[in-house]
Amino acid sequence: MLSSLAVTAELTAATLVAVPFVGLPLRRDPRAVWAAGLQLTGPARDLFALAT
Repeated sequence: MLSSLAVTAELTAATLVAVPFVGLPLRRDPRAVWAAGLQLTGPARDLFALAT
């Protein structure tokens, strides 16, 4: 399952097709990834703090 924002260009170019899904609810848990040893600062730190 991908965000439509991540694939807008492909959907517009028809190199990717959206497939409607009816049935069980699909759920994604949010993830945060950053380089080892890097400390989040500023808005990134604030967003991470709000989300956890």
